[in-house]
Amino acid sequence: MVAIFTTLADDLSGQYLADETSKRYTLKSKIIIPDDREALIKTIKEMVDEDIDVILTTGGTGLDSRDITVETVEELFDKKIEGCKNLREIDCFKCNVLR
Repeated sequence: MVAIFTTLADDLSGQYLADETSKRYTLKSKIIIPDDREALIKTIKEMVDEDIDVILTTGGTGLDSRDITVETVEELFDKKIEGCKNLREIDCFKCNVLR
């Protein structure tokens, strides 16, 4: 798992994701890195080289100019699966609008 935050104290969603993932799966690593393109690419490539099956990222997905996760990670894709993004957007909509 890669969390894009400045400090460990800022990483509330990353810690939640790690805790919930660990309840059902083996969490091989949790790494906190800054909003930095090269650090993100290096970290993900290292995880791929370590044969990690699934890489989850959190943080760095906002509208601020420093939020570069989505654009950076997309460059590493062999294939983009649009349906997953759409399902996530529907879930966000349900949680935030349909309360």
